[in-house]
Amino acid sequence: MRDLDVRALPVCGDDDRLKGIITDRDIVVRCLADGGDPAATTAGSLADGKPVTIGADDSVEDVLETMSQ
Repeated sequence: MRDLDVRALPVCGDDDRLKGIITDRDIVVRCLADGGDPAATTAGSLADGKPVTIGADDSVEDVLETMSQ
């Protein structure tokens, strides 16, 4: 992620469907700062929760409403 200057990546499950998103902050705060082993920690364990998505054709108003919820 550092080498490509990427701060967030989607995480897919075994079914190739979106499971969540992982950020560089997730790795630092939820793994390294807690004394976790990054070599033994999976992306899926850090990308918890249910993803919320919107469509590319959704209005900005819909996006803002979704984000506020």
